[in-house]
Amino acid sequence: MAGSITVTTADLGGSITRYTVAWTASAGGAVSGTTFDVKAGRLVEVRQLPSSGPTQPSNLYDVTVLDGNSVDVLVGGGANLSNSAPTYTAPALSSGYPVYLEAGQLTPTVANAGNATTGQVVLYVCGADGNVIGTAAALAASDPSQTNLASVSGAITAGNAAKFADANGTVADAGLALGSAAALSLIAGFAKHALVAGAAAGDVTVTGIKTTDTLNAVLRFIGAGVAVTNLSDLTSEFTITADGKINNTGGTASSGDKLLVLWTART
Repeated sequence: MAGSITVTTADLGGSITRYTVAWTASAGGAVSGTTFDVKAGRLVEVRQLPSSGPTQPSNLYDVTVLDGNSVDVLVGGGANLSNSAPTYTAPALSSGYPVYLEAGQLTPTVANAGNATTGQVVLYVCGADGNVIGTAAALAASDPSQTNLASVSGAITAGNAAKFADANGTVADAGLALGSAAALSLIAGFAKHALVAGAAAGDVTVTGIKTTDTLNAVLRFIGAGVAVTNLSDLTSEFTITADGKINNTGGTASSGDKLLVLWTART
């Protein structure tokens, strides 16, 4: 083990958890061999924050965050980092989708940072636990009229034979065992998302969205790909104006960027 880390976790709401990894490099300018636990979910943003002053890292230092398969979940976005300014990235696969993290341990590593230097790696994970968009808990939180969804669940019974239940605790369908293909298919019918190309303010095509659906979030990844420089929330600007369309006429242009659109299917 080289260097050291201290990890602080914060629940930001909306199923987003922030993991702040404060690191201190060894005399050789490295950090390695120490793990921390992370929940399952999508890694939607990473911020590299170098310290200033006497513990400022060397310019073009490198950070990776390895999963249990020793794969860098930053997808190379922590290479050759500036030591004088923060670096924001949104790690994405070749398909354009955010990296999915399984619940387990991650290992941050730092190299070429200089003797006893410090910095932070901040990870934002949109979880597969808690009030994930599209689950009964999330629907109830966002729309009180959904609190008695007998066909989904107002509660989930515990134990080895956990099944979906309504708000009164009555099992709605004995075949919907928690984690079964049928249960996952049921939840997937409510939670929808699409990663689409940004555009001038106005119509944006989102395949599959309908006027009967509920728009939950529109997140703009500025720069797109692994070269993302910032993330902004444009949800308040957009409405669903037609099947397959959302619109923010008079709002923020997102040409050259990516938009992550999250919605709840109501039909």
